[in-house]
Amino acid sequence: MDIERTEKRICAELERLCKPSRQAHCYSVAETAEYLARRFSVEPWKARLAGLGHDMVKDSDIGFQWELARRSFAYADMAQISAVVNTMESEKSFADKIIHGPAAAVYMRENLGIEELGILRAVSLHSSAAPSMDSLSAILFIADKMEPTRVYAGPLEAEALRQDNLETLLVKSLSLSLHWLRSKGYAIAQSSIDLYNALTMDKTKE
Repeated sequence: MDIERTEKRICAELERLCKPSRQAHCYSVAETAEYLARRFSVEPWKARLAGLGHDMVKDSDIGFQWELARRSFAYADMAQISAVVNTMESEKSFADKIIHGPAAAVYMRENLGIEELGILRAVSLHSSAAPSMDSLSAILFIADKMEPTRVYAGPLEAEALRQDNLETLLVKSLSLSLHWLRSKGYAIAQSSIDLYNALTMDKTKE
């Protein structure tokens, strides 16, 4: 894959598909994810492309998002992503708000030629999280929740991004996300709650 060419194509699609504030968020997530990838010995280009593309269909029609997400079932090697879609199908009360993750993964594969499954998996999980997330998926989730343009992101979050280990950052980003969703009265993905509980319960046992 020509990484530079692919990045340019993603940026062009962001301009076409997303409102300016969404574009700014995606660029900030990409920079934050790339920084974290370098800190934690993950390939930076994967984190950057995932960050750029993670929200690229969020401003699209919700029916189109579901159509894209369900097309993951057509690809045998996207079984982990179609499993995310299956879970969301069973949680209809809030799934419309987070289906854009799997939808973006399919869009990136079909329209941008990105077949790197690590990138696509990370994109599919960036809103819901999962106990089995790998380092790239965790980095994208953290970057999405703690990037500098977030209204709640301040000096403490910036310092954490520089100093904390990956697991601590994941706990903090989950806590920020859960708190924000509860403050808005939004439903929360069970997988996010399960991951937060697993990580914090492990800490209490130490």
